[in-house]
Amino acid sequence: MAVLMPFPHSGLHAEWSMRDVDGTSHTSSVDIRFENEGYTAQGTLGADRAQFVLRLSATLIVQQFMLFRDMDEPDLWLGRDRSGRWGEINGAHRPDLDGCSDIALRMTPLPRQSSASVCRCTSGMPRA
Repeated sequence: MAVLMPFPHSGLHAEWSMRDVDGTSHTSSVDIRFENEGYTAQGTLGADRAQFVLRLSATLIVQQFMLFRDMDEPDLWLGRDRSGRWGEINGAHRPDLDGCSDIALRMTPLPRQSSASVCRCTSGMPRA
């Protein structure tokens, strides 16, 4: 059984490289810092040339997710309220995400323990 330790309050930086099937290497990174009584994970996804921001509570519950691709404003900006309801920042409710408590990103070493086991979505998607 793995023992997981909390992220240090002083911050954490990690970089990793992955290769495509054609052998092209892409570098991604994440910076995790403690601020405003929670954690912020800000990173890049090399092959997709995207950036992401995850805001987590002190107990590592996802509160916000932003994805930036080719604009200064987020292409996707999701927020979760205390009752587990998800919505877009423009106010649109996302019932397809209600009950999900984590976000899994491809090409990251961030833990995926949660995505399959805690997401109670019934969209017909297979659980990993």
